[in-house]
Amino acid sequence: RGGISYKGTALHNKSDRLLKPYRKNIQAVLQNPASALNPKLKVKESLIDPFQQFGNQIEMKHFSFTSEGDFIAQLLEMVELPKNLADRYPHELSGGQKQRVTIARAVSIEPSLIILDEPASSLDVLSQASVLALMGELRERLDMSYLFISHDLSAVQEMCQRIMVMKEGEIVDSFKKEQLFSDDRHPYTKELISLFE
Repeated sequence: RGGISYKGTALHNKSDRLLKPYRKNIQAVLQNPASALNPKLKVKESLIDPFQQFGNQIEMKHFSFTSEGDFIAQLLEMVELPKNLADRYPHELSGGQKQRVTIARAVSIEPSLIILDEPASSLDVLSQASVLALMGELRERLDMSYLFISHDLSAVQEMCQRIMVMKEGEIVDSFKKEQLFSDDRHPYTKELISLFE
């Protein structure tokens, strides 16, 4: 029914081998950080993994480092985590800390696009607010784009410039954030808005 394109290239029908060159440009932060981190790897091992896979294919613009340890320290600092977390395992971190580690891992190779799938929904309210604020800062600082997937209208308003509403797998409405409450919104969009009033 639909497809996925990145910079004009269709990706939905490509094999893993043909997708590999695109993976350095597109990273993801998932809803459940606990399942996104390998429980057998220390934080530092998870953080360095994307760079080990793609480092020779990318030109870093925002990170400058002389060692893996220095790079890991920069990543942790960027997501407001102490450097001593590098030697911990995921089960030793809070939910908010785990999500910040997945964010650091996603930005580590400076992708042009990060897919954020309900990145704060599994966190408490205070952690949600701080993670969304951090994501906003990183977008500006690292000059990235986000594809933000969420059911939380307030988070969508905070994070998005353009909004698309999907119903049963199809986009039924597309508009700028400022047009959210416009009278010409699709009936399904109006229905969603009414749930948050």
